[in-house]
Formats: sequence, structure tokens, C-alpha cells
Amino acid sequence: MNLKSLKYFFFLMMAVITLSSCSEDDDNVSEYANWQERNEQAFADTLAYARKMGEANGWYVYKNWTFENQTPTLNKDQNGNLVTLTYKDCDNIIVHVLQKGEGKTSPILTDSVQVSYRGRFIPTKNYTEGYVFDQSFTGTFDAATANPTRSVAGG
Repeated sequence: MNLKSLKYFFFLMMAVITLSSCSEDDDNVSEYANWQERNEQAFADTLAYARKMGEANGWYVYKNWTFENQTPTLNKDQNGNLVTLTYKDCDNIIVHVLQKGEGKTSPILTDSVQVSYRGRFIPTKNYTEGYVFDQSFTGTFDAATANPTRSVAGG
């Protein structure tokens, strides 16, 4: 075998090794695949549960503030025709009140609140309780040791 043939053979083998090791699909399923559909379904399930449990059990469903108090007589299209309002699940806000306060007055914009919270993504295979993306405490919640976030009630 001469040197020229050996050089071509070497480049051919390198090309075969390089191209055969590459794959279009590695058959791994991302834990965030179909995240939007899964998120919408999780919200719909929580909304149905909140409506089933009701306000007597501390579950409240509020329309997004931009949709509150809208009536068909006030909602007209460009031609002046009445528009029937329809709302999607995502047009709601779900609140679960764990403990209701005893106060008689509503807070004003300069009042402050203290909140302990933990925000999670929806559960996945690797994070069965949901990945924690933000929290005001670490470990298991304990009201005696948690460091609540302080904020002004008005925003």
C-alpha cells in the first residue's frame, strides 16, 4: 500500500467513525416535553378541585381583575353588536386560604404583610414534588423558624 492510498484510507475511516457516532435522535425524552399542555391540564385540575371544595373549605376562584364586573351590555364589537363574553380557565386566579385573619378592616396601600412561600414547577420524573424555583425559607416549613418576606400590601 502506498502512502497516498493509506492517507485516503485514514480519512475514509475517520469520516465513517465521525458520521456513525452521530445520531439525529438520542431517544431521551425531556422532562419538560409538552410543558404547556401539562401546565394547562394541571391548572384545570386545580381549578376544578377549588370549585368542588368551595369557599367553605378556603378555596376561592376569582376572575382576572381585568374581567371583573364585565357585562354583555357594555361589551360591544366594532359594529355596536353585543358580544357574549367567554372566559378560559387561565382567566381565573385560584386562592387557597390556609388561615383567615380576625381583623375587621381591610389593609391600605401603606400596610405591610409578611409572607412565607415556596414556588414549584409542576412535578416531573426527576422532581416528583415539582422543582422549587423560589422560596422564602429552606427545608421543611416551620413557622417558628421561617424568615418571611416583608412587602407593602399595595404592591
